Amino acid sequence: MDDEVLRGRELPPTKENIYQTLVSNALGRNEHVLQLARRCYSIDRGAISLDAPWGEGKTFLVKQAQMFLDAYNPSNNELTEEERRIVKRLFIWQGAENAFLNFPVLTVYYDAWLHDGDVDPALSLVYEVASATHSENLLEDDPDFKGIIEKIAGAFVKKDLSKFATSSHGSSALDELKQARKREDTIKEFFHWVLPERGERMVVFVDELDRCSPSFAIQLLERVKHFFDIENVVFVFSVNVKELQHTIKRFYGEQFDATKYLSRFFSISVSLPKVDRERFLEWEFGNAKTWFEVSWYCFCKHYELSMRDMLRMQQNMESIGQALIQKGEEDYDKGVSFVKTVLVPIVFGLKLYSLDLYNQFVSGENWEPMRRIVLDRRLKSIISPMETATKSAVRFVEEIYSVIFGEGGEKLECNGYVFAKEMRKDVLQWASQLSFPN
Repeated sequence: MDDEVLRGRELPPTKENIYQTLVSNALGRNEHVLQLARRCYSIDRGAISLDAPWGEGKTFLVKQAQMFLDAYNPSNNELTEEERRIVKRLFIWQGAENAFLNFPVLTVYYDAWLHDGDVDPALSLVYEVASATHSENLLEDDPDFKGIIEKIAGAFVKKDLSKFATSSHGSSALDELKQARKREDTIKEFFHWVLPERGERMVVFVDELDRCSPSFAIQLLERVKHFFDIENVVFVFSVNVKELQHTIKRFYGEQFDATKYLSRFFSISVSLPKVDRERFLEWEFGNAKTWFEVSWYCFCKHYELSMRDMLRMQQNMESIGQALIQKGEEDYDKGVSFVKTVLVPIVFGLKLYSLDLYNQFVSGENWEPMRRIVLDRRLKSIISPMETATKSAVRFVEEIYSVIFGEGGEKLECNGYVFAKEMRKDVLQWASQLSFPN
């Protein structure tokens, strides 16, 4: 898929988008992709936490790391030979070839939020591993493997509840310990069955855990800790640790030490740096042709929006954005064109970024957002024609703001540009036509 197809559209973490952003290093994170892959080699079992706030591209990074590891596994057929060659070539200069070529890794992606509400996370984990390794066929072809799967299902679903009723009195506590050990052994037997000939190690990427219900999130952590602690099996949890701590406290109580609790599960904790916004914006908006697009580029840069928020706004560009540009250029005077293509993105961006700042701006209390965006070097040519020998660009921008949102006069005219108090209502109406995608 060509880069141009991706620009101006939502960027879901599909294989094509993961591949394109990896090859172009559009997020400026290829170095961190390699670091995460090496972390997966630094331990022979256990779990790694990858921490970043919501909307900062955790899913993209773990799927890029997964694609990188898949490129070095000959048994993986998700990539074409050409894609495999290109991905491997990206990291040769960093010494990746020697580190990964002779130690292929089998990868699995597990969307915890998608499975929230399952009977037991252990079962859905096993299912995802079986799907990723194409082991479903063995259920019909190999009776021994089918027996392992049946034992796992029986261990986690068809448990005798009467044993739980008596365990509190101690009469069957030993039996429960034996049952737990049997479940652990069965899980190990399953992994030892699917791993040979597919890789030297398995890395399971667990995503979206911090979005799950408290009970499911905790059960998943406990299941991985107690039943999936297996040699050559590494788990990577991409989470917003702060939100996950809140989730745990909702389950155990506000006074519960969630930080200490999580330290039991993660052998290594990694904080993910923010997306390289300058690089990503250049990739997304580098060929921006309209003032509407340039204004939004400048807003994203100055207010450091998350990757998710930048992409949410992008979904509006081709629809309402283009309509505003056409009307501003063809049907109205230069002042209205300026308002539609420059002010509307700023107002909508503020509503997305901070309602407090938005309210201050539209009520005439704070013109700083307009000063920062409109005086950016990329918009210099749109404001330059308004300058006069006695009035600087900064002063003119402040007067525009004062007329439209503040306590300035009813009208401001200069070099063919006309700005009026009544434009405030139009700006708010036009900005409201832009929707907030889910």
